[in-house]
Amino acid sequence: MHLRLALAVFATLFLGFVTPPDAPSAGSPPSNAAAVARPVGPTGVVLPAADPMAADLQRAIERNQREYAALFSQLSQARDEREAFAIQDEMRQSRTGLQIELLRIQARTRGARGREELAYEFDRTVEALIRR
Repeated sequence: MHLRLALAVFATLFLGFVTPPDAPSAGSPPSNAAAVARPVGPTGVVLPAADPMAADLQRAIERNQREYAALFSQLSQARDEREAFAIQDEMRQSRTGLQIELLRIQARTRGARGREELAYEFDRTVEALIRR
């Protein structure tokens, strides 16, 4: 059952992002004035419309990657085991902080879109991560 659902979601997403064969090429103007131009990636795949939540998630991930890289650099220069363990603990907290931030972004977005029940579930997950 889960496999069928996963395949259906994949097919929907994949088919939604692929340019149909009769679609105009990226260089030709749309034949219908009401048509909205969508960016096309280097492989010819039509890219999804900009999603503010996706942009917020991506910024959070990139910020965390920079933070994690800095901590990893510090770890390679640790003077002793105690310092190394402290840096490793910061790295673990950084990843947990990223999980919490991503969930909060999703909760905020879902709440703003009227999906309060889903936002509540995200908030509960955040609380569980904070308590552990």
